[in-house]
Amino acid sequence: MNIPGGERLLSSFSVLSKQARVLVGGFTVAILLVLIQPIKNHAWNTILVLGDQALAERHFDQARLEYRKLRLIRWRSSKPQQLIDRANQAEHDITTLRPFYGDRGDNEMLQKLDQATKDYSAPEAATVQCQTLANEHEFDLALLCIQKTTATWPNYRDGWLTEQVIAQKLGKTGVADTAHQKALKLDPNTP
Repeated sequence: MNIPGGERLLSSFSVLSKQARVLVGGFTVAILLVLIQPIKNHAWNTILVLGDQALAERHFDQARLEYRKLRLIRWRSSKPQQLIDRANQAEHDITTLRPFYGDRGDNEMLQKLDQATKDYSAPEAATVQCQTLANEHEFDLALLCIQKTTATWPNYRDGWLTEQVIAQKLGKTGVADTAHQKALKLDPNTP
């Protein structure tokens, strides 16, 4: 059936319908963005807590993985990369986490860091403290401690032997072999 002017009427309805669809679509997107923001914030905070927990426990790969997930939530944010960089630095130098542990109120870890980096007055006292850290399975801190001890007192054989044992626990065979060679050099009767 052909209605006079019907084509023009149909054309105006389709244009109106397109405009209405764009308007409704834009409104829907705006509502979704407003509704999804609390979900994004919750996801961000949850993943950040998981990453920080992994970092506090010195599970650096897991911390980096969690921090990478943050990029998916806020892809324009520089914060995820800063957190990944912090984990990378800490893996090579645990003392860089001192402010992190301070912010968390982790006094036990701060005390262990102090124990590992303290300036001891005698090699025997320093070595005992390093061995205590190793006995607490704080091998990375124990190695930091004993390496400071052997650098301060390079002629103290027991320091080198302690470094050898700690490095072996960490799977650092090169460090362990070097420490053993230095102990042998000081005392050929070293086992």
